[in-house]
Amino acid sequence: MADELVGALAGLRPEAAISLSGGDGFVQFIRFTRGYRLDVPSVYMLTRDVPERAADLAALGWQPDEDGAETLCFPEVPAPVEPATARRLADVIVRTLRDVHGFADPAEVTYTSFDNNGMRAPQLRTVAAEAGQEVPDDRDPATLLPAPSPAWRRLCAVFAGGLGDWSRGTFDRLVAEQGWQPDGDELLAAGGERIEAHDWDAGYYGHGEISSLSARLPVGEAGVADDFRRALAAAVAVLGHPPIVGSEGRMPLARWRGEDTTLTLEALWGRHIRLTAEPTGPRENVIYNKQKWMMTPDDWAPDELWFTEPDVEAPQAKALHGMMTYWHSPSETLDGTVDELRVLFASWCSALPMLHPYASSARWRLRRTSGTMVAEGEFTRERVTARFGWSDEFGERVETVPGGDVAADLAARVAAALDRAGVTAPGDLDGGAWSDTPAERLNALRLTVRR
Repeated sequence: MADELVGALAGLRPEAAISLSGGDGFVQFIRFTRGYRLDVPSVYMLTRDVPERAADLAALGWQPDEDGAETLCFPEVPAPVEPATARRLADVIVRTLRDVHGFADPAEVTYTSFDNNGMRAPQLRTVAAEAGQEVPDDRDPATLLPAPSPAWRRLCAVFAGGLGDWSRGTFDRLVAEQGWQPDGDELLAAGGERIEAHDWDAGYYGHGEISSLSARLPVGEAGVADDFRRALAAAVAVLGHPPIVGSEGRMPLARWRGEDTTLTLEALWGRHIRLTAEPTGPRENVIYNKQKWMMTPDDWAPDELWFTEPDVEAPQAKALHGMMTYWHSPSETLDGTVDELRVLFASWCSALPMLHPYASSARWRLRRTSGTMVAEGEFTRERVTARFGWSDEFGERVETVPGGDVAADLAARVAAALDRAGVTAPGDLDGGAWSDTPAERLNALRLTVRR
């Protein structure tokens, strides 16, 4: 237990804490962005005072706590904690639990933990978690996907490296290697996928003769969700877990951003599955310049309504370093704000089941700038909930399942709640959207109220 605590103390993230307790005794350590006495990031420890053991506690280094007569504190140490200091603190924790609070074995202690920055709460393995403590799901997300599609697996392997110099000559050689056959303006792959090379931005912003390569497979609308998830499983098998997923309206997507090539798998309007390969630098140059030179809000907007980083702690998250994010232009009317939410609600209803487990939840909230909550809710792949006001003063609560007219109905309820709350313009509101899943980060680009 002491050995594990050394690692836990040294690796403690900002605003994270672990509490070890049993009966009336406890020891807690927490890392603050700035300490009480030290004007630097610090780790702070607390324990319950035992007056009859005052001499033992003092000998271990515990001191009266300014915030409470029933607790003692330990002098803060700078964070991150140095290994030798972590070893000393772990020894203090173990001796306090054993020699002062009377726990003879780690089995007599349980732990709770939290992380206020939205990351996974720290875990211990030598101590049992207290009942109700959230324990992160350590399963490989790939095990929650269906069997991979062999056809999409082959195409992902072909598309993974892009087109090299993105020239017509390189594309023609690839066509010959793969045996793709002409079919009108497109090429036809063995599995029925339609292959296209696009030159929309050829010669501009760093693009070569070809700006993107895509494979598209028509599917029945009734089965698009299953087909997309099998294609997603295939892409994961070849490319690894996606560092980013999201939606362009009715088009859920998963994206792999490489140093040279960006691949996007998406469900198009519920009728096609499409895989697109683009050169990363030129692709992002186009987006940057469109945003930079837009003269009015109608000139350009990001394609994505929202995106989620499935695991900001995972190695694949580093692929997004340096990628710029662009928000939609702010709505100038309250009707526009409600419409933003309606579009997001519809997207979350359709996309979250298809992107599971890479986007698991979407929480949203609107409140008056005075702080009064007007409306808030949550979407998961199985449930939609909402409430209006802390005490339901602006409307009845909602609990339903995704699908049907849920988005339109919920948007109408939000509009009614805003009216009851006396909100007349977007400037009267602030709010936002986020994921409740630890280490999962949601950016609702389409929701433009002040955050």
